[in-house]
Amino acid sequence: YISALFEKVLPYLGEEASVSDADKTVTAGNYISKSVDEAAREIKSSGLSVRVIGNGDTVLSQVPAAGCELNQKLGCILLYTDSAPTELCVVPKLTGLDAETAVKALLSAGLNVEIAGAKNYYIGKNAIIATQSADAGLTVPRGSVIRLTFVHTDDQD
Repeated sequence: YISALFEKVLPYLGEEASVSDADKTVTAGNYISKSVDEAAREIKSSGLSVRVIGNGDTVLSQVPAAGCELNQKLGCILLYTDSAPTELCVVPKLTGLDAETAVKALLSAGLNVEIAGAKNYYIGKNAIIATQSADAGLTVPRGSVIRLTFVHTDDQD
């Protein structure tokens, strides 16, 4: 269902759109206590991107946590290697927006996205975000997963 959305969003991120990859999700592993090199290799081999924060050699914490589902093309895991403070960002207001606009806003804010709700939400502007898992204006760790639930405004599904 999300392949058409990613055909629009991925070029914005400098990525090629692929229908077969657009619907794939990956479960974040537990990278805590692993070497940065080992963790980064594992993350990249799963198709996710990785960002290392700090100058240490060992992963002390990660965002999002192990077990979170991430879109393989858009997901990013942050690895913290020292006592650097967790990077924070503000959740944008997404309710009422269409899929393309909302996903771009989340990615620009440094957040990961999870999609739920209406089928075919990526077609036109008739599917909008009804709810988001974190309130607008809330400060969360960069890389957190925000769940967007779509509904159709024209009774199409």
